Amino acid sequence: MKKMNLMMTIIETDRLILRPVTLIDREEIFADFTPRVTRFMYPVSSRDISVTDRFIENSMKAMEEGKDLQLVIRDKNSGAFIGCAGLHSLEKRTPELGIWIRESSFGLGLGREAVRGLYEWACKNLHPKAFLYPVDKRNGPSRKIPLSLGGKIISEEVALTPDGRTLELENYLIPPLTKN
Repeated sequence: MKKMNLMMTIIETDRLILRPVTLIDREEIFADFTPRVTRFMYPVSSRDISVTDRFIENSMKAMEEGKDLQLVIRDKNSGAFIGCAGLHSLEKRTPELGIWIRESSFGLGLGREAVRGLYEWACKNLHPKAFLYPVDKRNGPSRKIPLSLGGKIISEEVALTPDGRTLELENYLIPPLTKN
């Protein structure tokens, strides 16, 4: 990855703005990272905001080190909080895309739009070999995201979360955009 200041990254899509997470976002992230949101995710919803604070602090450090890009997703017009999107393991040629959307924004196509924006930005700025996108096969709406980007399942696995839930993961490999 070429050296860049990830803390300055702003991505705009038709309806969304994605910008680096900061402690300003802590209350909204804490309130919206619910058990229903995390049902098919490895991270666990917490009743302790200090967990959210650590997530944000660790995310900011990883961005400063050039390891991860952790973004907050907001409505372009209202500024309303939508969720978070990430691009992880930037030191690898196949970074991992991830996203979560608050419950009130489910079913609006905002997750797909946010990931597409992040994907297009990464193709232009980071030039990866490909992207990884793990998703629980029981999460139909999220499975549509890697498929919409030309992703193909390369492996499946069962993973146990810290709170004892079982995830049935499909690991997608998404090719980068081809140059015209």
